[in-house]
Amino acid sequence: MSDDNELTSNERAVLLVLMSEGRQVSNTELAERYGFRIPAAIRDRLKDLGLLDVVRSGSAYLHEVSDPGWKRGGTELLADFEVPARPPKMQVAAWKALAHAAGRYLAAAGVTPSEFFSAQPAVATETVNDEKPADLEGRIRAAYQKIADRPNQSVPLSDLREQINGAPVSLLNQTLVKMYAEGLINLTPGADQKSRRKIDEQAAVRAGGEAKHFLSMEL
Repeated sequence: MSDDNELTSNERAVLLVLMSEGRQVSNTELAERYGFRIPAAIRDRLKDLGLLDVVRSGSAYLHEVSDPGWKRGGTELLADFEVPARPPKMQVAAWKALAHAAGRYLAAAGVTPSEFFSAQPAVATETVNDEKPADLEGRIRAAYQKIADRPNQSVPLSDLREQINGAPVSLLNQTLVKMYAEGLINLTPGADQKSRRKIDEQAAVRAGGEAKHFLSMEL
């Protein structure tokens, strides 16, 4: 990574906050939730680097992490950085956002904090889950048929996940995205963020650059 592409601490913080949100966010929302607004200089630089998608909605800007931004964000999460004695507001906001995102993930995955933080690297055993995407596709279809009353009915992903108990979250997400890309299912976002249920937010899968909360398919 060249020095020209290196992020400042505040630019990194903004990227991590938006990653934690996983959706389009306005400065008004950021100010209400985290106590800061994205300065134009940071917004423009992250956009120029291809890390943010920025659209205008009326007089407001909506910010969302781009696909390259997600990849870069993964690198930034593992980067070594110094913690100042008095960290800027944006850095504090990033730590808060990441903590909340971790909490949402643990709740959705059914993992307790003690299990997460005391976990050791997985060792292959005879009980390793070797479920394949093809197997999960069948389970997704069966679960949908159980939930939906008619073909192409939109059903919450939260309901689908309840039916597919025990499947690895990451593999289920990968399979849903694969089926979506192949046109086998349709994934759509829910209503506006304020009216969505918390369980729907936690069950969402990211596809096509946005969070999807509902699934439909031919029976």
